[in-house]
Amino acid sequence: MKIRIFIMIVLIILAILDLFVFKKGTIKVHAENGTNIEQQELDELQFKLQLLYIDGEVTGEVIKEDVNDIEQLWNEYKDWHLVEINVDHIIFEKEINDISPVLKANGYFGLTDEGMLTVFYGKPENNNKIRSFYQIDLEKLKNIQREQLKKGIPVQSKENFQHIFNTFKQYKKTASQ
Repeated sequence: MKIRIFIMIVLIILAILDLFVFKKGTIKVHAENGTNIEQQELDELQFKLQLLYIDGEVTGEVIKEDVNDIEQLWNEYKDWHLVEINVDHIIFEKEINDISPVLKANGYFGLTDEGMLTVFYGKPENNNKIRSFYQIDLEKLKNIQREQLKKGIPVQSKENFQHIFNTFKQYKKTASQ
């Protein structure tokens, strides 16, 4: 009899602790399309933050946030674009009007074997492509430009990136070529 009373007291204490101490956060989200997403009880939520750079590079990080104050979290990420919301995670992305740190550190414009204007990590000869943009009409290029692209043109800043990109845009192959 004493054991039953002891077990009941322990269960009551655990129930009280669960209600007040181990209380889980409840989130209710109104999606952009006008639908409500069901409430979920969670202690924390996984946030995936993606940065999109003008050179096409996407970087990201995953963080876990306590959902007890979900309004504060929405305010914290109000400048971010909501991409996806799910039971266990939320994905936000933000466009960065700059080139990626990877490109600033070791980025080069060059040509692939097929004549595509491409940004490489390191010199083009290493063939570590980051992103290809468009086909170049190699016959229209001056010899010095072809040699520069063969060796690789370093990308040091956003302005430098845009200047090189726009310079070679005039040599872009059209569909009829």
